[in-house]
Amino acid sequence: MNNLKDAFAAIVRQPVRLLLVLTVALTSTMAAAQMTGQTVRAQHYYPDLSTTYSAAVDSVVGAGVEVTGFPASDPWTNIDYSANSIRIAYTGAAGWSAATFNGVVFSDLNSTIPAITGVTLNPASNMVGLDASRLTFTADTVSINWQNLAFDASTVVVLDLSFANGGAATPVPTLSEWMLIVLMLMVAAVGITWTRRRH
Repeated sequence: MNNLKDAFAAIVRQPVRLLLVLTVALTSTMAAAQMTGQTVRAQHYYPDLSTTYSAAVDSVVGAGVEVTGFPASDPWTNIDYSANSIRIAYTGAAGWSAATFNGVVFSDLNSTIPAITGVTLNPASNMVGLDASRLTFTADTVSINWQNLAFDASTVVVLDLSFANGGAATPVPTLSEWMLIVLMLMVAAVGITWTRRRH
């Protein structure tokens, strides 16, 4: 018990250090790494960008493959999101029909992801005929047009995304984060009061 009291006393003697530690903890709790923890929508369009081909699929980006059997009306792909990339793996052999647009638009559903500043085709991609001219993006969307391209079960497409502000999202603090802020202020006040009494 004395060891616990001594440890607490050592902490409150140094309120500045305590504030620093708690600030780092709060920052790491509130910061989001690019797409991680955010909701991304996948929507297939065909034969143009005004016509939806299948129902949209909304996914929270986390561990594992988020979307399987996409699009629902023609399920050839599985989609795995990560902090700064989108990996699309094909499950069979066929081809996409020729059209003005036949592909997927990925979008930031809740506008919580930092602005997208670039999208590139990762070298791991092996879809024949797919190049940068078929990729477009806005601050909130990434589009890939694979009209008239063929694929098989070994086909993989990986898109690497870059973001504004180093990819640091700024979500609204949750209740638990506000509790941490209040606790931080309370402990700091106790530490400062204790230090003043000591002097």
